[in-house]
Amino acid sequence: MRRILLTGLLLIFCFIFCGQSALKACNVCEMIGMGGRSLGMGGVDIGIADDTSAMVSNPAGITQIENSRFDFGHGFFFPWVRFKNKDNPFRSSSWSYYHDPAFFYLPQWGFVKNLSGTPLSLGVGIFAVGGGGSRFQLTNEYFPEGKRVASELGITKFTPTIAYQITPKLSLGFALNIYYCPLEFEGIVGPVYIQVQESHAWGGGYAVGLLYNPTPKLRMGISYTSESMLEDFKTDYGYVQIAGNERQRQKNTKIKDFQLPQKVGIGISYQFTPKFLVGFDAEWQNYSQSFNKFVIETEDFGKAILHLKWKDSYMFAIGAEYKITARIALRTGYSYTSESVTPDAGAFPYIPSTTADSHNFTAGFGYTWKDFLIDVGYSHQLDKEDKTTGSRIGGDYENSSLGFGDNLCTITFTWLYN
Repeated sequence: MRRILLTGLLLIFCFIFCGQSALKACNVCEMIGMGGRSLGMGGVDIGIADDTSAMVSNPAGITQIENSRFDFGHGFFFPWVRFKNKDNPFRSSSWSYYHDPAFFYLPQWGFVKNLSGTPLSLGVGIFAVGGGGSRFQLTNEYFPEGKRVASELGITKFTPTIAYQITPKLSLGFALNIYYCPLEFEGIVGPVYIQVQESHAWGGGYAVGLLYNPTPKLRMGISYTSESMLEDFKTDYGYVQIAGNERQRQKNTKIKDFQLPQKVGIGISYQFTPKFLVGFDAEWQNYSQSFNKFVIETEDFGKAILHLKWKDSYMFAIGAEYKITARIALRTGYSYTSESVTPDAGAFPYIPSTTADSHNFTAGFGYTWKDFLIDVGYSHQLDKEDKTTGSRIGGDYENSSLGFGDNLCTITFTWLYN
């Protein structure tokens, strides 16, 4: 029973940690765009990087901001998940097309100041770069009355940033990444029902970037984000219920050895005319190293290890902006992210949104009035459905299917001042 419990807890954690449907639109653990302008252009930003979201995509870009800029962004994220097997129809999911979808609020706030008379720019921001969740009413032979299977995860990044304009054409930037990740989940593994509440982890890392403007129309960028150094997820509010018994509290529960991956991105943008801008980004995400395994440890049941079998993921995005007037700009874009887990190679339960290629179509607009801007971006991930004929833990997830998708809208208010 100890082995079943620990393995089951790891599998549930793996299954819901990345928010199932929520995070594929976020490139597994990061959203496809920070701020309304970037999201509207498919997440393209590494080779543009001209607002405070550059602190996430390419820190060198903040040297393009004259004087001072404050961005006050609000993301509204609506994922859905549909689960089905022989015991559970699609309607068992309360976050589906047939029920009210999940909703997450994602703050994206940034401030940048150019130090007058110097080539230095300083910035600081708080960005919700990922997160999501799922919610099922799951039934099996041990819990015929059904139990709620649910999760909520947030990945928030605090980014003190400094950038230096080496020449009028070349800039270098550095950002310190400080992470805060809260996590809660509930799930069934055979005869065991597990709940983890008020779990969280802090961590750190860094990002560096270069931005090069060889001509007034052409910009090229490259950025590197280090693997995070997240501490263990810890909580005294873990609960276990064996079928037919009362729920029991488990103190000192730890989820160990989870890290966010290192990434390398390149971007290019070209201003074809004063009104028409096009950009392209490509990014490698090193999940094969950072998602090797999860370890869970409790006082009562010891330690268990789950090997995840993730592979590296690749993201490609293209976007365009057209200014129809001096004040109004229209935007559109497309983002593709490759799968990170091969279906059934990782077995089920797996994270469904990482087992299929992701296709996101985006649109948006911007409006300028004096020293104030508003940018709105919208993304829709095409619906996907994954199936499995295998399961690491048996009947609960045997011959199951999952449907998933999401919508994301971001609104950013900007104040430019001296």
